[in-house]
Amino acid sequence: IEMHCQAVIVPNENDGEELAYTARELFKYYPAVRDLACVPTGITKYREGLPFIPDVDKAYSEKLLDLVDKLNAEFGVDFLLPADEYFVKAERGLKPVPFYGEFEQIENGIGMTTKFLDEAYRALDELPKNKAGRYALSAPKKSLLLCGVSAAKVERELVEKCNGTIEGLQAEILPVVNTFFGETVTCTGLLTGRDMVNAVEEYRKRGGGFDEIVLAGNTMKEFEDVFLCGMTLDEMKEKLAFENIRVNRLGGYGFIEILSTVQKTA
Repeated sequence: IEMHCQAVIVPNENDGEELAYTARELFKYYPAVRDLACVPTGITKYREGLPFIPDVDKAYSEKLLDLVDKLNAEFGVDFLLPADEYFVKAERGLKPVPFYGEFEQIENGIGMTTKFLDEAYRALDELPKNKAGRYALSAPKKSLLLCGVSAAKVERELVEKCNGTIEGLQAEILPVVNTFFGETVTCTGLLTGRDMVNAVEEYRKRGGGFDEIVLAGNTMKEFEDVFLCGMTLDEMKEKLAFENIRVNRLGGYGFIEILSTVQKTA
């Protein structure tokens, strides 16, 4: 039996030496206990009457990542797996694909960004190119890519390469602030339909235009086109009076598939 454990890190409570103690105790059972995910406490704006929990910032993330590296070096294996959010907040490069093994902890936000980027760059490289080294769309288009504030920081370089590689593509990232759960919630998977609609409407007011909107599939329920706020995809299309909203449920490969094809709507 192989176990994958998770530690929800509360700043100044179970981090530092407490985290080191927990990791060392669990590592005694390695490889039966294969790894320990380190994830930040999810803090929403709905905390009236609850104890104060500080948000994770750059300095804190740097300190935690340094501790993780130190402990993994001590163990001789990549036993502690920090959430992607720590790398974004610390403004550090992500770990490579082999660090995450088979991505067993991906549902906890561990390695999701690395996997997505690896798949996307592979798919982009595999597109058939012309003599100029570019892939030509059947017709020009502008794609508006909706994502959380954290994802926007790590996807910019990828989107720039897509625009340079796919002839006729003009893709733009629209970071969506999470007002439903609070601005401290910055991951794409917790965006609501309401906030995304508001972001697109504000974008339009600033004079922005687009031929398609691209959404991440994890903003919806697994088997339904329903957002966390209860809005459906059809309701989003109705509110925006716009039909060409494409949903990516296939990670980095799906992302490139959408950007490299033109979908005609009635």
